[in-house]
Amino acid sequence: MKVYPTQSEDLRKSTASSIEFQREDDHLMSTKNVIKEKNKSICSGCFSVKVAIVFLVACLVIACAFFVWLASFFGARNALGDMTTRLMHTFGDFVFAEMDAYFNPFIQVGQEVAYDYNIGLVSNISLEMISKYLMKKHLLVNSFGLGLYMTEELKGVVLNPPNSTLSFNTQIGSYSINSTTNTIIPSTIRHYSFFNSTQQSFWTASFKLMDSLGRDSVFGTPYYSLSGAYTLYYSAKIFDPILYASGLGVKKVLGIVKVNISLQAVQEFLKRLHLMNTGYVIVAETNDLVIGGSINTTAINPASRVSVFELQDRNAGALMKQIAENYKNLSNTPTSFKISSMGVAYTIFIDLYTIENMAWNLFIVVETGEIEESINISTGITVGVAVAVAIVGIFAAVLIGHVTTSPLSHLEEEFMKIKLMEFDKVNFISSTFKEVDNIFLYLREMTVWLNEIKSFVPESVFLQLQNLTGENGRNATGYEVDETGSNASASNNQMMHSVGSSNHSKQQLKNTDANSLFKIGLSLKNCSIIRIHLTNFTKDFTGEEITHLFSKISSGLSSVSKTIQANFQVLSVDEYQITITSDSSDTRIKSVSQVALESSLKFLKLIANINGTTLNNRGVRINCCIGVSSGKSLCGNLGSSSFRSFFAVGGAIENAKTLTILANEFKCQLLADSKTLNENTLPLFVVRPVSRLLLEPYQHEQNESMNVSNIYEVIKENNVEKDEWMYELQQKESNEKYKEYCTFFLFDRLEQFGNDDDLYEALTLTCEKLSSYIENNIDDRAAIKLWEVLKYFLKQGYRECEEPLDQLLSKFHSTLHYTLRNNFP
Repeated sequence: MKVYPTQSEDLRKSTASSIEFQREDDHLMSTKNVIKEKNKSICSGCFSVKVAIVFLVACLVIACAFFVWLASFFGARNALGDMTTRLMHTFGDFVFAEMDAYFNPFIQVGQEVAYDYNIGLVSNISLEMISKYLMKKHLLVNSFGLGLYMTEELKGVVLNPPNSTLSFNTQIGSYSINSTTNTIIPSTIRHYSFFNSTQQSFWTASFKLMDSLGRDSVFGTPYYSLSGAYTLYYSAKIFDPILYASGLGVKKVLGIVKVNISLQAVQEFLKRLHLMNTGYVIVAETNDLVIGGSINTTAINPASRVSVFELQDRNAGALMKQIAENYKNLSNTPTSFKISSMGVAYTIFIDLYTIENMAWNLFIVVETGEIEESINISTGITVGVAVAVAIVGIFAAVLIGHVTTSPLSHLEEEFMKIKLMEFDKVNFISSTFKEVDNIFLYLREMTVWLNEIKSFVPESVFLQLQNLTGENGRNATGYEVDETGSNASASNNQMMHSVGSSNHSKQQLKNTDANSLFKIGLSLKNCSIIRIHLTNFTKDFTGEEITHLFSKISSGLSSVSKTIQANFQVLSVDEYQITITSDSSDTRIKSVSQVALESSLKFLKLIANINGTTLNNRGVRINCCIGVSSGKSLCGNLGSSSFRSFFAVGGAIENAKTLTILANEFKCQLLADSKTLNENTLPLFVVRPVSRLLLEPYQHEQNESMNVSNIYEVIKENNVEKDEWMYELQQKESNEKYKEYCTFFLFDRLEQFGNDDDLYEALTLTCEKLSSYIENNIDDRAAIKLWEVLKYFLKQGYRECEEPLDQLLSKFHSTLHYTLRNNFP
């Protein structure tokens, strides 16, 4: 035998519920919700504005000092490089000019003697005159030998220093005469069988060079003379004076003028050269044989020549070998370059000295470290200056940062109050800076406006702002957690007492472009729609009562919307809609369907509290009908730049509205479809099925042409609160009562029956039980409607039907229509 609650028991439950609300009310007044701290990234909040200003200004000063030093360094380096290049060019030009000054007089003397002979000034004079003539030319340049070498009997007339003797070479011998006394010097008489000038080495070498170069005068190769010095000779052709003067252009070569040039003067000149402290100069022929230099270039055997690769002083030979290895040979080197040899860096300048047919290489070598020594000194000075400037700049940056950020720090505190909607606590200061003073002036005006506008802002705006912050102030269930962890109680208390205007998101917006807020457009999301209709609110209540009660209802709904992070819309004074959405990034453990049903039950408690405590003496109660439908819908902002609002589009919205109408028809408070009460959420609530209804298809779901859904009345959450044992027993019996009623609804368990006979027997038994239930609950419209449907199938008889009885029952559904009636007089 089942026991049902009596009126006294209902009164006891109502009293206990009132006591429970009062306890929750006291708890809410003494506690506050605590929002979790925001998640911090690695560098989040590491630097203040002051630190940033100090850092940036310091970096600017340091960067300026660095770049000034860099410009000075590279400027000095380039200038020193250019100066070194110019110095080496100037030094090379100086060496070339000195050697030109030394060789040009010898060239001039040789060419003058040849010219004088060609025009007949020397060819027809006596030996005495020739002696005086050659002596005069010799004294001009102090040559090492000056003479005429002929192809006739008189083969040569040579003036030889240091005794200034005039030597005559003939075919049978040679002898010398004193140029002063014009007498033969006995000691110089030489006899040989035959002397031929044309077979001498200087003769053949000179004419070979002249013929190959097409010149009338050439320099010969250096050689070691009997006088103990290296000698160079210069040769010039002499022609038959008669033919030369005829003007016919015929040149008959009779011999050559040969001028011997001592290289000792050139070597002494090169030894005297000094280039910085470590620099030196080497002059060598193109065949790499050394002429001279500022370092030791003398061989152990004075009569032998030294190659540049064999020099030992200053490791010059090793350096030349390194250069030859890098550039294959010395002739392929650039004019100026740097190279390292034996751990020492060198700067090399190579130039080619040419005069007539003679070409010598000039090597100017300087250690790079000596050149860069001045750069290092300059760099040290500029680094010191840069460091001093940087230190002064850092102190200035600290001062600027303090002066600049002092009002900003105060502004940060005031913005924190504005963020928390604590407009009455904002403190506005004055500043000596005009811009900062204007900021606080405008901030006050903005705060006044925000304080007035706050109550007009839709809850959907606050929710979108909250979502944009990437807020983490939710626990795993999706609700805000209070200090005691009892978020459900806190949420109930907020609704019971209708807490005033809403506080929007308490998480700071970051990394969000202003233009990206509240974008227009719809996106497909899984959502649950809570549709609330107060059916008698505008009919049975006065304007004063509506004004008073609407503030409580709207505040309660706004509070619960913020708690579950849903979009709250006021459709009219007596109709409201809450849209709960979720996507792939949602971290809530509870589904949107569960959250929607729990929130609806909490709102019904608010209505019950209002009906029990705040109504007038007329005894009028608010009739609240709630429909909850779930499914995929298009959600987002629609409108234009001047107006936009949040909307949800899809079958779930219309279905929720339809369920409120059906709830009013069945005198139920909360109805939900089978999408909301699925296999996951159905065990969590105490429900009973009331009908099978044809609903609107859900948006963007396949195979939804016929959306026939079981409609359930949600009574309460399926849990037994720990209390006195008698009260717990009554709760369990009440739950069992609704479970028994669920057995009357055969439509959702047709597969349990093996054949039509079993189904017909169960149908008969269900009608008898339902009839007995209606006798005890005559106001239960849903039960009466179900009994009428089952009675219809029972009276039809399944044997007369062509289709099986289970198929007939499965096809049954109800529809809800608005009808137009004609009323005639």
